[in-house]
Amino acid sequence: MSPTLQPLARPASLSSSRNATIDLVRTIACLGVVIIHVHSSTAAAESLGLFFLNFCVPFFFVTALTYFVNGLSPTVDVQRTVTKILKRIGIPFLTWSFVYTALLLVKSIVSGKPYSLDLVRIFLYGESAEHMYYLPELLAMQLLALGIYLVAHRTKLLAGLLLIAIPVAYLAWGHWHQYFGTTPTKCVIVYLAASFLIAPFIKSNTKHVSLLLLGIALFILPIVVYGLGITSSKFLNDYLFSLPLSGIGLLLIALNISAISLPTWTKSITTATYGIYLSHVMFLEAFEFIFEKTHQTINYDLVNKLAVALLIFVACVVFILIVRRISFLRPLVLGES
Repeated sequence: MSPTLQPLARPASLSSSRNATIDLVRTIACLGVVIIHVHSSTAAAESLGLFFLNFCVPFFFVTALTYFVNGLSPTVDVQRTVTKILKRIGIPFLTWSFVYTALLLVKSIVSGKPYSLDLVRIFLYGESAEHMYYLPELLAMQLLALGIYLVAHRTKLLAGLLLIAIPVAYLAWGHWHQYFGTTPTKCVIVYLAASFLIAPFIKSNTKHVSLLLLGIALFILPIVVYGLGITSSKFLNDYLFSLPLSGIGLLLIALNISAISLPTWTKSITTATYGIYLSHVMFLEAFEFIFEKTHQTINYDLVNKLAVALLIFVACVVFILIVRRISFLRPLVLGES
């Protein structure tokens, strides 16, 4: 199993040894993100989006961090590791921030509504689009994980302390200014703790029924509680069920169920999820713009919401396949060599 397999931050080159179950769950979660961002006109359509909201991005965060931690060793080359993080996450983040900022400006000109650029919000905290916060937050948490690992192993202590200080300052600044998407401190702690606790089980490559049952419980509990409105306790809602429990649970389930095998042709889809996540809002905005300008309306009921989400998903896959054939675009758009 490749120690650097990650759901939305894969290595620069595609690995020949992949966890097919993680790939499949990642693909479903990526479709879930598209569904979240498609409008809803009915209660059923909205409920579907809320269902995926519970676990999609939390699954991406905890899985990316867990496989990142799994790939660390006491002899880790800090400079090389940080460079890989910046190439895989930082460069695509800047590229897509420019793309979405340009779209915002074009939309502002066409609609006649003024748009004020805030470069810090856009290029440091991902406010060029509603989903872009994921990349700088993941980058910060990976640097934090690397710093914690170095300090815990008492190797390259100064570098470790610096790698902890920088993302802590970044997250604190985001909270102070209430930037959109800044991960709550309690969630950052839970993500990091979960990644360090789960990573050793990846190395052992064994299935554990107890972890599977724990995963099922963690996945279901918040969904059931919110869906049925079981508790009105402010403490439970604020300090327990607001944690990324479902995402962690889904990772535990994926790691501890029987291995699956996927047809070879599905690799073009399951390895494209990073690009799908980055590009889907662009295609969704284009779709909505075309319908608006042609004076067409869509009732986003459950069926139409799913149909639009699948259309956007397929468009993104085709886009990624094309980009992968253009060598100079791969590192800029996808972070791939």
